[in-house]
Amino acid sequence: MLSNYLTSIENVSVFPIIGLLIFFTIFIVIVIWVFKKDKPYMENLANIPLQENDHVKINDENKNEK
Repeated sequence: MLSNYLTSIENVSVFPIIGLLIFFTIFIVIVIWVFKKDKPYMENLANIPLQENDHVKINDENKNEK
């Protein structure tokens, strides 16, 4: 039933390409963001599941207040 609706849409074959381009763009942006972040910030994020405190401070400004 769904395929009947999709075949009636003009240029429906372009939608998977658009979806792939959106996914690839977001993936590349996230990879660039991860490599640009400084190592102590990422280590702090990586250790969040291991911390036993109820309130976890993530911001760089709050790391020095502990």
